[in-house]
Amino acid sequence: MTGVQTCALPISVLLWGAADPFRVRQRMDWIVEDQFLQVRPVPPWHPDLLQISMDDRAARLLSPTDRRHRLARGLRQLKRLGARTVLVDVLFLDPGSSSSFYEEEATYDGIPQQVLEQYPQMKDRYLEDRLLSDAFREIATVVIPCHLLEPMERKKKSRDEPFVAQMATLLEKDPNISAELLAKKIEMDVNAAHRLREQALELAAERIAEEPKRAQEFLANRKDSPLRDRLLIATDRQRVLEIIRSTSSFSSESIPFVSDAGQAELPLSLFAESAELGFADVVPDADGKLRRVPMLARWKNRVVVHSSLAALASHRGVSTNQLSLRDRKLQVSSGESVHFDARGRLIVNWPFNRKQTWDKVVPQLSVADLFELARYDADVETTKNNLRFHVTLLDKTQSLKFDCERLLLEIWDQCANGQAETVKRLSRRFDEEMIPKVLAHPSVRELFRQLDEDALPDVADEENQAVISAQLVREIRLELPQLEDERQKAI
Repeated sequence: MTGVQTCALPISVLLWGAADPFRVRQRMDWIVEDQFLQVRPVPPWHPDLLQISMDDRAARLLSPTDRRHRLARGLRQLKRLGARTVLVDVLFLDPGSSSSFYEEEATYDGIPQQVLEQYPQMKDRYLEDRLLSDAFREIATVVIPCHLLEPMERKKKSRDEPFVAQMATLLEKDPNISAELLAKKIEMDVNAAHRLREQALELAAERIAEEPKRAQEFLANRKDSPLRDRLLIATDRQRVLEIIRSTSSFSSESIPFVSDAGQAELPLSLFAESAELGFADVVPDADGKLRRVPMLARWKNRVVVHSSLAALASHRGVSTNQLSLRDRKLQVSSGESVHFDARGRLIVNWPFNRKQTWDKVVPQLSVADLFELARYDADVETTKNNLRFHVTLLDKTQSLKFDCERLLLEIWDQCANGQAETVKRLSRRFDEEMIPKVLAHPSVRELFRQLDEDALPDVADEENQAVISAQLVREIRLELPQLEDERQKAI
């Protein structure tokens, strides 16, 4: 064998290995990695983490068309259970139902039917998007995802793009211009103008939305314009983009290993204003298994983070815009950092092996469990409101003049106006001040004494509201501690 042949052989082997034309080496690496995960000890699960699953039980309770108000109900339970940070892995891209779910959800607040009839505006409180955004606000931090898309330059450009751009320029000036006139001015085919007009209207709306003052004037002065609905969507998107720019991203120097994102599917601003944002994209390996998750992406000269990383930072009291990146290491807090591979991905150390499965290692609840807890709340709140109502009747029928009715009406007024904290404060005042005053009054104590001794006059119940209320107050006061105890046991 000549010297040339001797040198050529190892060079050929190296080149073959580097090229790996059939990805054999890559697949061998994956096999070794997978086998290692199966035999190595399971990493300890952090006590702050709990998985809430939308399993089969929950799926039966969450219909595709009206699920948001029920998700809100579950989130309120997480708040009551002490959750500080919640990652909701659901995309909220479109408006929810315009129907009010007051008949179902008001029950869980203990609001009587007659109050809903007296305050019809209260029904607006139970629109599902409002319920969900309010539930986001109640928890210290909620993180919701967006979806990143490939940059436009990676996609094959359409021949129609120049025509769409020119049509959009004309439509910005006159949104009512016909497809025929557009075709004439741009010198294009009329059929193509009809086909591309919708795209051009959307592009025109996006351009106007980039100038907030111009968009505001347009919406105020052109209420019948075909651009109006598109502009409302585009301005909502701009609000979300500003949230990402100001709070849900951070600036950094050139990061060669962070990929660029061209566009994004974004949640509604109603939700983005009530939560933290992060992207939720994952890219499985060629064999379909997920071993690495992209944690960072560059978008519009800012670095955005994966939703799980946004949740970690928020849980540690760090805003996304306070994060810093250096040498493929993201500093989250003084003692915690996240390391990435050469492509900005986190290698997932899955919490299971051959002997210990995911469901045995990871503590979890079903969303259905939260709904069951909500039923206990409904029982307790309904009973409390019944107690307030009948104490008010005692105050009124016995002429005690403690003004319970005025305070109860104020509670319902504030409830109708959506002032949740004020409602809690006034309800607490009613329970701690008004109820003891009424029950301690001599005339009410005499009613209870006569009930105990069965010494009340023989009158029909409907003729003596005070007797009815006294009986019910006594029963409710016995029932309420039992209900609260059952709720606590369920928790």
